[in-house]
Amino acid sequence: DVIEAGLFAEGMGQIDDDAVGAVISALEGESVEQDGVGFEPPPIICGLARATSTDIDRCWNAIRLATFPRIHCFATGAEMRTAWDQSERRRRVKNSIAWAVAHAKSLCADVEFSASDATRADPEFLYEVLNIAVESGATTLNIADTAGFAMPSEFGALVTEVRRQVRGIQSGDVILSVHTHNDLGLATANSITAIENGARQVECTLNGIGERAGNTALEEIVLALDFRRQYFNRRIGRDPEQAITCIRKREVLRSCRMLAELTGSPLAPNKAIVGSNACKYTFIQGDILDNEILGLD
Repeated sequence: DVIEAGLFAEGMGQIDDDAVGAVISALEGESVEQDGVGFEPPPIICGLARATSTDIDRCWNAIRLATFPRIHCFATGAEMRTAWDQSERRRRVKNSIAWAVAHAKSLCADVEFSASDATRADPEFLYEVLNIAVESGATTLNIADTAGFAMPSEFGALVTEVRRQVRGIQSGDVILSVHTHNDLGLATANSITAIENGARQVECTLNGIGERAGNTALEEIVLALDFRRQYFNRRIGRDPEQAITCIRKREVLRSCRMLAELTGSPLAPNKAIVGSNACKYTFIQGDILDNEILGLD
C-alpha cells in the first residue's frame, strides 16, 4: 500500500514538504499489526511532481528519508491530448516524459508515471507514451480519468488494452494503476472495473474527497475488496481467502469520521460504508457490514 503525501510544485511553499516529513516521522520504524495479516513494514511514501527538474528534485528531498520512497511524475492532460497531426509537439512531449522519468529514476528506485486525461487521449499515443515511461525506468504506470469522463465498460476496455500494448505489465514487472474522478458518479465503479481487468493499484481518498466531485472513495474500494475477496482473488489467480490490501479495516470508519470533522464536510447518512444508515444493523449488514469489522462500539 502507498501513501501519496504531497504535491511538490515550484512556488507552492513548504506546506506539503512539512506534511510529508510528519507522515514519515509517524510511520517509520513502526511495524503495524494488521487485521489477520500479521506484521507489515511501513507503506511506500510517495510524492507527486510535475515533469520538471525543480519539482522532481524537491519531491525527492521531501521523501528521501522514507524506508520505501516513490517519486510520481505526470504528463498533463493538455500534453496527452496532443492531436495526431501535431507531430513536433508530440515529439517534445515524449522527450519530456523520457527525461523526467529517467531523472526521477536517477534519484529513486521506485518511480510512477501518470498519463493525465488518458481516457480522452489518442489511444495509440497513450500506449507509446507509457512504453517510453517504462523504457526510462517507471515501475508503476497510472492511467487517469481526469475529467470523470469514462463509462465502466470503456474504462475496463482501456485497462485491458493498456495491459496488452505496454511492455512489462502482464509479466508483473510493471504495476498498472488507475485514478478516477466522480463527476458522473462512477469513480468507484470505474476503479472496480479496472481491478477486474488487471489494474493492481487504485488511487483513492478517504470519503472520496478531491477536486470537483471528488475521487474514488478509499473506504468503498477497501471494503469491497475485503468483503468480496473470494470473487476478486479468483479473478487475479490468488488464494480465495488471501487479504488483498494491508489497510486496517477497523480504522476505516474512525478515519472517515475524523476527516469529515476536520474538513467540516459531514458524512451523508446514505454514504456507502461509512454513512450512519449504512452502519445501522440490517439483514445485509449481518453478512457484510459487520459492526466489529468496522470498529463500531
